[in-house]
Amino acid sequence: MSRISSRIAALVPFLAAGLLAPESSRAAEVKVLPLRDDDHYRHPRKETFYTETWNYQMLLDSGQLVYLSFMVTNIGVFSGTAGVHVTLATTSGPEVFLKDEGRPADWQEDRAAGRMSIGGNSVVVQGLQTRIALRMKRLSADLDIAAWMPGFRAETGRIDLDRAKGLFHATVFEIPRGDVRGTLALDGAERSVKGAVYMDHAVQNTSASDFSRRWNALRAFYPDHTVALLDCRLAPGYGDRRWSLGYVTDRTRLLAAGTYDLAPSGSWKDPKGYDVPTDFGVSFAAGGAMLAGSYRNAGLLNRAALLEQLSWAERKVVSVFAGNPIVYRHKGDAPLELDTGGTKIPLRGASFYEVSILADEPK
Repeated sequence: MSRISSRIAALVPFLAAGLLAPESSRAAEVKVLPLRDDDHYRHPRKETFYTETWNYQMLLDSGQLVYLSFMVTNIGVFSGTAGVHVTLATTSGPEVFLKDEGRPADWQEDRAAGRMSIGGNSVVVQGLQTRIALRMKRLSADLDIAAWMPGFRAETGRIDLDRAKGLFHATVFEIPRGDVRGTLALDGAERSVKGAVYMDHAVQNTSASDFSRRWNALRAFYPDHTVALLDCRLAPGYGDRRWSLGYVTDRTRLLAAGTYDLAPSGSWKDPKGYDVPTDFGVSFAAGGAMLAGSYRNAGLLNRAALLEQLSWAERKVVSVFAGNPIVYRHKGDAPLELDTGGTKIPLRGASFYEVSILADEPK
């Protein structure tokens, strides 16, 4: 696999979630459906652009963010790849990014056993239990995930971007919230880890830089609840609109899912001049539940910019297919109040906020 295509694939998971419910002037409930038996597995496509990702985001009790993606992708001019990408990030030091990549044929499935694998890396799903084993050059891990509840899809789980051309993006939420524990060894130094986990599974047959301009995602992990807020700004050719989905759970079930509103109250300028939100108010109401409060930034976990890592010649090629996505992840607090019909519950706990911006977005 070429250096260029590897770099593009490294950012694919960050650009693959959030297109689920249309914006409206007021928050509105979104219909949710249970996952189908085959939702967890690969859905091969014949188009020249195809990306499918299984994205695990773990916020450990130590404060470290673990971003793990299994992926199969093809971006048209390059041969495809199947691989595993891992980002380890904290607010107190540099991130570690690792990858283990091969050919699409290296992807293996055993549906009877609930197993998917790429080389020595595997995921085994049995009901609400997931076992992840990683055997990478510098990293090995054995992680057990216990999901709090079954996953779901919003509406049909698919957004038709261009019906005439058959272009679409689809996301399902396989683990709205769970607990993770196990061992992780980096460069031979093994340690026990535990924390909170979220996981989604996305597939699309067009470039993210073609149909959208900006992605935002807040994930708040409370002791007995979860809040996730996802939204995307579509490109002018696809309606130039904001799409959003928010959901809230307790430990056993999805309480509500719907559109939501944010009121930015703070931002900072990145080195390229883009405004990156840092603080905002939250307003959400659906399914008889109301959520209100704010998100407060507590520091940058990591910043990843694709084109800044490439030569001038490489940038010319990559920008055609991937734009110039810049990804920011911040750790913070999201003190919210959940009202479930007269019962008001204060929510306090760790959270992180992710912003992905394309370089051609107006400054």
